[in-house]
Amino acid sequence: MIVYGTSTTKIGTETLADKCLNCGNQFTIQLNVFQRYVHLFWIPFLPAGKIGITQCTHCHEVLEQSNFTYSITETYKNAKSNSKTPIWIFSGVLVVAIIIAAGFIYNKQDEAKNAKIILSPQKNDVYEIRLPNQSYTLYKVDKVVGDSVFIMPNKFETNQISGLSDLEEKGYSEEVFSLVKNDLKIMLEKGEIMDINR
Repeated sequence: MIVYGTSTTKIGTETLADKCLNCGNQFTIQLNVFQRYVHLFWIPFLPAGKIGITQCTHCHEVLEQSNFTYSITETYKNAKSNSKTPIWIFSGVLVVAIIIAAGFIYNKQDEAKNAKIILSPQKNDVYEIRLPNQSYTLYKVDKVVGDSVFIMPNKFETNQISGLSDLEEKGYSEEVFSLVKNDLKIMLEKGEIMDINR
């Protein structure tokens, strides 16, 4: 379930010289400028416009923008342009940017790790394999003899990457085939080997 919505925060306030239309007192109208924003899981993401509301500090009469007098409307326009959107309103965007950057860095480090491991395969290395038929399986290194790498394919395939973790328990075929180290390097570069677990 995604929890989202809008909320407001006060970003400006100003006492007006106008008379209150309800009680007639002067210098009692307080103009408040609010910043509306969109939130996701209560984390502010983006600004969604500004609104103005007045309240008389004497009689507590509240007026929304649609009921402002011409004078209050003009004052509100100035107050609105002078009231800056707080930086924290963009917190969600910053969090998403950090997550994307962290994911990018992690992927680059993982690619570098795999590029190094593929050049020196070891017994029990497990390769996550993308097959041509849009399915996935695991290959396990049985032994390495010189430039030849002997591979045991998993007995099963899955149509989802997330299903690869379940295949490990299902076991590997006893029919071993061999590849040379350069074949593995090419498979990694083509994306046929998606990840290596050592």
